[in-house]
Formats: sequence, structure tokens, C-alpha cells
Amino acid sequence: MREEDLDPIKVATFFNSLDSRCQPLIAPHGFRGHAVLRILASHKEVWWDSSIMNWDKKPNYPPLCYPEEGSWVDTRLDRNKRINYVTAHTSMYNPRSFSKYPLQHVIDYYNKQGSLQSFIYCTLDFIYHMSRPCVWLYTSDMHAIVKQRYLLFKKDYIRHPNEYAKDRLKLMRNPHNKAFNIDIYKLFSTNDDIFESEYMNIVNHFNFTSNINDVRSFMLTYLEREQSVSIL
Repeated sequence: MREEDLDPIKVATFFNSLDSRCQPLIAPHGFRGHAVLRILASHKEVWWDSSIMNWDKKPNYPPLCYPEEGSWVDTRLDRNKRINYVTAHTSMYNPRSFSKYPLQHVIDYYNKQGSLQSFIYCTLDFIYHMSRPCVWLYTSDMHAIVKQRYLLFKKDYIRHPNEYAKDRLKLMRNPHNKAFNIDIYKLFSTNDDIFESEYMNIVNHFNFTSNINDVRSFMLTYLEREQSVSIL
């Protein structure tokens, strides 16, 4: 078993506990998983609760609205401020260690008669165990993504070199045949037409009510932040 392999018993328990209306959003490190979760949750058909999904716990805060503090990461944590500036963290992340909180949030929501779709962000390793509908983030242009997020990838490669093994890099560059695929190169493109085409694929697949103006505004701000950090 490789170091990065998940415990199959824990995986099975996790999926058995996850309501069918909640889809795993599976993404490699640095592929803007939290940002995509926020984009999905900005549609009225999707459950969002800022009082549990944002670190500051402020209620009724839209998923695409930047906080007054300027960062979606707990400012009390000892993290690189420039990295925090280009991330859009939520509490809905399920790592290899199987944090109990995001799953429990989903369970509690549906136990209280919640009826909307929902998403939970999972690390790349879950794609090896996937046997249910899910969302997979990949890129058709790895060079462009690394260039946009150079500082993040540079630090992540030093800390987590196993994340960039050949088999994992191959996964990152390709759609998955058992998932709904989102190309983050296209979704976060500076070209309006390329962005719109990828965004409308999402809207049509999930039968969302389009929220294109708010999503595009959020993305452009997000990309501006990435660019400013890259320049520095």
C-alpha cells in the first residue's frame, strides 16, 4: 500500500454515510477545489451555510463574497499570508485523515429535512475509490495553471512531493470516465468565451439557474489575486 492510499474501510464508511444528494468534489492539491465548491454553492439549487462553512462563522454570508478580513482562511493559523490571499477555503474539505466535521455537517443538514443538492470537497485519492456520481477537477493545460499559481505549487511541491508522482500528474491532466469533469483551465480562463462555455456545461449538467455574472466577477477577482502574488 502506498503512503497516500486511503483505508478502504474508512472510504466505505464515509460513502455509506454520505447522502446521495451530496456529491464528492474531487480535486488535486492546488486545483482551486474550495473556489469551485463556492461557485457551485452560489446557485440557489445548492446548500450553503456560511455559519458553518466559513471559518469566521458569520451567518448569511454569500459564498462568493470576499470577507472583510480579506482572507477565507482562519487568520489565527500560522500560514503563509500570500498563500492565504489566493485561496478560498471552506470547512467542507475531507482530507485523507477523514475529518468528521464536513461529513457531519452534511448528515445534520439532511436529517433536518434539507432538500437541496450539496457538495463535499475531497482529496485526489478518493477518485481511486469512486463508485457514485462525483465531480472531478482536472486541467487541459497544466503549464497555465502552474504559471497562475506558481507560489502555491512551488511550496506544495517541497512539502508534498508525492502529490506530483507520474501517475497523479497523468490524472490531473485528464477527464475521468466515472465523473462529471470540470476543466479548471477553461473555467478560470481570462477569455470570456472559454469561461462561459465551461460554466454553461456546469449549469446544464446540474440544471442550475445561471449565476454567470456573479461567478465571473468572483473569478476575475480571484485571478487578479493570483496574478498579484505571482508578480511579487
